Amino acid sequence: MKKLYTVVVLIAVLIIGGIGYNILQANDQGDKQQEAQEDSNQVIQKLLDDKLQYILTKDDNGEITIELKNVSDKSFTLNYSSSQTYDFQLLKDGEVAYLWSASASFLTVMGDKTIEPGESEKYVIDTKELPVDLGEYEFRFYSVAKELQDEPKGTIKIDIKVSNQSPLDDSVQ
Repeated sequence: MKKLYTVVVLIAVLIIGGIGYNILQANDQGDKQQEAQEDSNQVIQKLLDDKLQYILTKDDNGEITIELKNVSDKSFTLNYSSSQTYDFQLLKDGEVAYLWSASASFLTVMGDKTIEPGESEKYVIDTKELPVDLGEYEFRFYSVAKELQDEPKGTIKIDIKVSNQSPLDDSVQ
């Protein structure tokens, strides 16, 4: 009877330990795959095996600040095939409503940017200047550097309350 009790306890400990291990492992994978939100106005997303981070922050005035931060202990160089260093999209109901690069021109010059440990490359986008209708959008930002082409885009939900679109734009269709 004592042996049976010992075996049952041992099996219970192994099962509970396995469940706990699986929960910890799933939480760790979720942290690495997706962003860790500090609050609804800031999203941090890890890139390139935790060497870089997108830090997207939105404010109540319609500005989005994107910080590409080197969180490693080594310099990191980003290589570009043109003067374009980033792009962004606004998606409404899963469809692209606006693509920034479609309305911009870029020089065809090769270039690179080295980001030292702890340093950041920052971009500020004023959503009030975008020619889109008012409403809720998903904002997707990404670097066009060769090293980051296969990395996920930094995303954050935004609500455009002021639009740069002319009132005549809707009536002339």
